[in-house]
Amino acid sequence: MTNLLLLEAGYVYVPYASLEKIIEDNKTQYYLALRQSQKHIKSEKADAAPWLHFFMGVMTKQIEVLRELLEAKPAQALLSKNQTKALALFDRRDEISTGVAARELKIPYPTARQVFGRLLELKLVERIGLGRASRYRKTTDT
Repeated sequence: MTNLLLLEAGYVYVPYASLEKIIEDNKTQYYLALRQSQKHIKSEKADAAPWLHFFMGVMTKQIEVLRELLEAKPAQALLSKNQTKALALFDRRDEISTGVAARELKIPYPTARQVFGRLLELKLVERIGLGRASRYRKTTDT
């Protein structure tokens, strides 16, 4: 549930570094912070600060884990199967539309849009044009 809420709040890196593993690795501190926060939960002394401090520390650690992962591997190592296949389409073409990618990869159009969205985020492709006429081309850095 936490991952879903973080994703909805715009933390797009969440799927790439396990929040659960970090919490599991710090289980003792997690339960201690939870107990401290729940100690006076039904009184005016209620204080969520211990748990919030723990959680912020976990999120900071998650970012550190992701940073290490990104420094160790090139962006292409983080791609899904569809993203890798879409990038390979540029071996035969200079520019590709979402519709062409959907047909050639045999994936739904919305999935192709998501694939190119991720490739854009990673700066592996650039968009040419807007709307239905938009196309993509591989960046010169890749």
